Amino acid sequence: MENKIESLHHISLKSTPEKFPQVLHFYKDILGLEVFCQWSNGVLLKTGDSYLEIFSNAETEWSDGNIRHFALCVADVDQWAKKVAGEGFEVFMDPKDICFDSNPQFKARVAFCKGPLGESVEFFCENKFVVREKSTIEERIENLVFAREYCGILQQNIKASRKIYLFCIIMGLIITGIGVSIHGTLSTILGSAYTLITVLLFIFAKEEYIRRFKKNYKKNIETAQNHTGVKMNFEDTTEIAFKYNSIEVKDISGKNSVFALKDFVRIIDHETKYILEFTEGRMVFIKKENFENREQLLALINPNTPPAAPAI
Repeated sequence: MENKIESLHHISLKSTPEKFPQVLHFYKDILGLEVFCQWSNGVLLKTGDSYLEIFSNAETEWSDGNIRHFALCVADVDQWAKKVAGEGFEVFMDPKDICFDSNPQFKARVAFCKGPLGESVEFFCENKFVVREKSTIEERIENLVFAREYCGILQQNIKASRKIYLFCIIMGLIITGIGVSIHGTLSTILGSAYTLITVLLFIFAKEEYIRRFKKNYKKNIETAQNHTGVKMNFEDTTEIAFKYNSIEVKDISGKNSVFALKDFVRIIDHETKYILEFTEGRMVFIKKENFENREQLLALINPNTPPAAPAI
């Protein structure tokens, strides 16, 4: 993957303790910026896809507004620090992992250099762990079936099916009884066969429902392919990124789903996969083969907090 500047991550301001409440009031209350996280001597406010970072530990005020530095999102902090140093610019903070003692926890890898005008430039990469796994249509169907069973939808549908089968059993018995009473051989045979089939369907209602669900799902995929002309590969890749406060899942269509770690409920240990359960019934399915053990996955969801980074 090409290592390039992705975006402006944040601009940092530094206020004196006395003026900090006024600064926070201006940006948070007057301008309406949302607080993303807060720590003992600072706050991070959301500004669309970027952030405004404000520290409250300045000793003096500057006439230019105390803009401390700006941060650039990059994929490889170490590579960029090496590159600017090779061009003769001062790297006054070597690449390091940091973690602010904030809520939610904020972790990243950073490096600082001096620009040509003396400005401080930060190279910034959110700490994350990315899993790329291939899944087949059959595996995705299994995930859907599990989710339906886990949240109770499967049981409700099976219960409804069994009510219909029970009605059919009664009708079959009535037809069989009529056939016997009038000595109708054909009616008796048909009624008995119909009753036997519906009894079997009643007993194996779950298996029959799953069979029909899988068949209809594949049929819907084929219909979508015929209408759009886009063929779905038998094996497709899903990307799952563990970030400092969320898990982001990019599916085969490129759609991004974000799961906040504050909403994480538990890990369900299935036969071949780990299932991460979140509030409101949301789930993330990950193959066990991507991890050495359950503890490695759990460490990504509830990582140990390293020492808090010093104020920069």
